[in-house]
Amino acid sequence: MKDEALFLYSLVKMIRPQVVLEFGFSRGHSSLNFLYALDKTSQLFSFDISEGAKDIAENVFNNFPNFHFHHKSQLDFTPLDVDNRKIDLVYFDAVYNREINLKTFERIKSSLSEDAIIALHDTNVWKKQLMDETHIAFAKKKPNDWLNENEFQSQKGQREFYNEFVKQFPDYSAITFHSSTTVVAGISLLQKKRFLKTE
Repeated sequence: MKDEALFLYSLVKMIRPQVVLEFGFSRGHSSLNFLYALDKTSQLFSFDISEGAKDIAENVFNNFPNFHFHHKSQLDFTPLDVDNRKIDLVYFDAVYNREINLKTFERIKSSLSEDAIIALHDTNVWKKQLMDETHIAFAKKKPNDWLNENEFQSQKGQREFYNEFVKQFPDYSAITFHSSTTVVAGISLLQKKRFLKTE
């Protein structure tokens, strides 16, 4: 996760989004990473349904005036949740389910800025020969998520979401940041296609 955190930190530092929407606060690691990278005037809106996430958000993140926590499902998103602002970066790291994430995208679509980037966490596969004991123990809990005897999908639903998104929305470009030489969760980025002005 450290590699992905560094990647996202650099991405935010480069594009300087004004509004970031995060689905999946959990223990706040990615939120903290975003907040350190964001400009002080930029806003982070984070969603999570767990009570533990709510407690951490309220007790640990109360010193960040540009952080806003919503203790609700991503399926209940409304534009009011981001103060009717346009969203520049969306981070999907909560429900690894194709249908739920597709429905969520339909809810947020009208709130996206023209160049909004959608980032999906956990889209890589793990090579068996590179997995350590922790990875192997995790994989044993999900025996149906092996692509073959050498490749394991840590979050099959997220990969299915990516594939279906690319199929349903051909006006978006997609790129995956994966590795076949080390075990990483991986990140995929989606953004509307456009030509660059040259004159």
